[in-house]
Amino acid sequence: MKRIAIPAVVLFALVGLLLRKRQRLTKFFIFLGFAWTAFFLLYIYGVRTGIVSRLFGTLGIDMMGREYLWQLANRCYTFSPSYMGHGFEYIDTVVGQWYQQGLLKVAYAFHNDILKVFVEIGFPGLMGWALSQYVAYPVFWVKYADTRTALLYVCELGYMTVSYLTDNTAFYFWCTMALRLVTLAYAVSRRREVQKPKWQQLDRRSVSDLIGIMMKE
Repeated sequence: MKRIAIPAVVLFALVGLLLRKRQRLTKFFIFLGFAWTAFFLLYIYGVRTGIVSRLFGTLGIDMMGREYLWQLANRCYTFSPSYMGHGFEYIDTVVGQWYQQGLLKVAYAFHNDILKVFVEIGFPGLMGWALSQYVAYPVFWVKYADTRTALLYVCELGYMTVSYLTDNTAFYFWCTMALRLVTLAYAVSRRREVQKPKWQQLDRRSVSDLIGIMMKE
């Protein structure tokens, strides 16, 4: 488990416990989704200007060479709404080129999924990716199942997002599948609970009518 994942597990477990009994959270999910999207832009700006690296250094966190990779990427993009990106898998290609040029001793993974998305598919692409993941999906789970299902998804995604900031988990097959399948399995169970007919006690008149029908038969 990554170091950053430990506080993330605790944080989002607490969020889930505190909000699990709330019935109307759709507006909160939408607000949170837009907040995440705005945070990603601030984070990319902080990475580009070195603020994030200095912050981690102040906290005594060993970046293990990540900040060097991120600074090399500065030449590959502009922090602008008009930036359209270089296309999928560009980061993997350019890291290989840096290795061949002698800028890297090893072709390390990029370890920053948020910046990777921005560099590869640009400002519009990041907006579309973030809003679909963090706004559209929670609303979908509320409508498909219920608020608790959406809350489960939001807490799972929140935990994973923390790892997106300094790792490569956003596009791992097992990560993306687990995020959807765990939520889908819970959603199906919640829908079955709602659809399951509940036993109702019959009053005297209903029992009398039922006996009368049975006698006639």
